[in-house]
Amino acid sequence: MTKATDNIALVRKGFEAFNKGDVATLKEVLTADCVQHMAGKNRFSGDHKGRDNMLEMYGEIGALTNGTFQAVLNDVYATDHGVIAIFTATATRNGQSLEQRNAMAFTIVDGKATDLDEIPLNGEVNDAFWA
Repeated sequence: MTKATDNIALVRKGFEAFNKGDVATLKEVLTADCVQHMAGKNRFSGDHKGRDNMLEMYGEIGALTNGTFQAVLNDVYATDHGVIAIFTATATRNGQSLEQRNAMAFTIVDGKATDLDEIPLNGEVNDAFWA
């Protein structure tokens, strides 16, 4: 496989693990010092530094949505050092539903994700859902 193909497989594995709540696999695909940047003006906005902080955020997302949050992967584009994933976030919370397209840019180093930058198609929809 080419490195780009390996990177696509890594991101697909990460999305599958996220949707299953498979923390062990998420620990395999993320570096310990990984950072996730979340756009917007809501409880999750900002930089989540370190894999443990990211996993804590994922757990909070799951808890707030009673486990309904899913990141459905639509498309993946890769180079030897990075990946762009297009996905649809779906969830229910407090009588509201979310169905939002997002893009996420991954920096990949030595077969692990080191930096994730998530951008929702419409930040206002995201902010309102998490208010």
